[in-house]
Amino acid sequence: MAGLAGGASMYLDMMPTQLIDEHVDVLEQQIENMVAFCFSVIANWYETNLSTLNPGRIVFTNLCTFRSKRGYVHFGGPSDRLPGAIYKAQSQIRQRVRAALEKGAPVKVGMEDLIHVRGYEECRFCSKFFHRNLKGLNDSEEDEKAMRRSWQALDDRRESRQQKEKTGSSV
Repeated sequence: MAGLAGGASMYLDMMPTQLIDEHVDVLEQQIENMVAFCFSVIANWYETNLSTLNPGRIVFTNLCTFRSKRGYVHFGGPSDRLPGAIYKAQSQIRQRVRAALEKGAPVKVGMEDLIHVRGYEECRFCSKFFHRNLKGLNDSEEDEKAMRRSWQALDDRRESRQQKEKTGSSV
């Protein structure tokens, strides 16, 4: 829990969630787990770091990344809806943590603003992280090839967007 002391931020990269049943709300389960974790961290930080007035942030990365039964990794839903889903998740987490703090630790209310949620594309190191750590999780060689194509397409889109931003800003 010392990760929040002295302004240091805590980054939690979430591994892809296994999709078991399409009727199970995986995102809701993740949100509940993040709320419990954040409440615990904030309560613990406050109890052990009273002399530190500037706590760091709690940043969850890689939200809305799922792994199908066949092993394919899906980076959220349609890209036009993904930022809204991530913002909604962050908002819900903050609201629920605030409610828990109001009940259990009113002096800590306000620290919920230190919680941030990011998706795959917003994570600086996710591409390299995934290439190293997800290799071999698939059920077949065909799935591995499909996943690599998916990663490559995502990397290509990111590079293309960065090039457009550079070109647009220099004109």
